[in-house]
Amino acid sequence: DVDFIFGQSPASVFENCEIKSLMRAVKEPGKAQEMGYIAAPSTLKGDKGYLFYKCHLTSNIEDPHFIFLGRVWHPTSEKREVQGGICFRECQIDVKVRENAWKPWSWDKKDKNGKVILDANGKKQKIYFPVENELLFEYKNTGKYATKGGNRRQLTDAQAVNYTPEKFLGDWKPVKRV
Repeated sequence: DVDFIFGQSPASVFENCEIKSLMRAVKEPGKAQEMGYIAAPSTLKGDKGYLFYKCHLTSNIEDPHFIFLGRVWHPTSEKREVQGGICFRECQIDVKVRENAWKPWSWDKKDKNGKVILDANGKKQKIYFPVENELLFEYKNTGKYATKGGNRRQLTDAQAVNYTPEKFLGDWKPVKRV
């Protein structure tokens, strides 16, 4: 699994970027397979996370393969509370994205010695982080794969006022390069 943009960020803005997802090795020819994730935030609870603003999502991925917009990354070493945050706002989505565009995160539950804990049937116990508990949103996206079904939560106009570059960056004014 590949997360192209990942990690802990209080507030990151990607504005007017082309984000191109690339075809990777196919494990089972003829069967739809995931080709990765655009982002995997490990945003601390209370921080904003990632804003993709007016970006163009493209790819060279062949049918029937697809990507996810993201998954939440809960690092096992992070002791503070994590609540992943991503918003794709006014982006053109021309890469095949799953209807359920966000993937949950899980890992094997381990004891204090690092040994994987098994249930009564001998199966690994999992710690599971459902996408519904995270801040994963879209707002007014366009393009062939800018759908509104599955787990693709859309911001309302009232909510979207808090998802702008100005709100994310506050007083910091980056210099624009030509």
